[in-house]
Amino acid sequence: MHNVLEIQNLTIAYGVRRRWLEAVRDFSLAIPAGVTYGLVGESGSGKSTIALTVMRYLDSAGRVMQGSIKFTGHAVERRELLAMSRKEMRRIWGKEIALVPQDPLSALNPSLRVGEQLAEGLRQHLAMGADEADERALSLLDMVRISDAQRVAKNYPHQISGGM
Repeated sequence: MHNVLEIQNLTIAYGVRRRWLEAVRDFSLAIPAGVTYGLVGESGSGKSTIALTVMRYLDSAGRVMQGSIKFTGHAVERRELLAMSRKEMRRIWGKEIALVPQDPLSALNPSLRVGEQLAEGLRQHLAMGADEADERALSLLDMVRISDAQRVAKNYPHQISGGM
């Protein structure tokens, strides 16, 4: 069994008053294929910083000081995410690797219906047509046991619970 994600000796810092303050120091983990991994820690311990760094979403105030993030995904060879350009990352975002933020208000656009937002990602990342994406969005809601998927798909984010 291969590792889908390998993080080795990752140190991440944020720029504060012309200094770099380390928020995460010497973090390592390996996630084998088919394994669900939960990262747990106190508020402010760096969980979100690690997730944003893996996705290459860390803003300009943050910087990787050292370490490696290798990702296998659908590719045969392991790729060093920290060495990939934004253009290269765009090819795998949503298709091979994705981040779902904990806060539903930042995860979903409040002006678009839930089903439309799911379908939009499918159209963009998997090149599905509109009808196929709409159908797949409903099946995804069913898959995660959302009651009355058709009704939920027509709702706006504020009309569903955070747990959904």
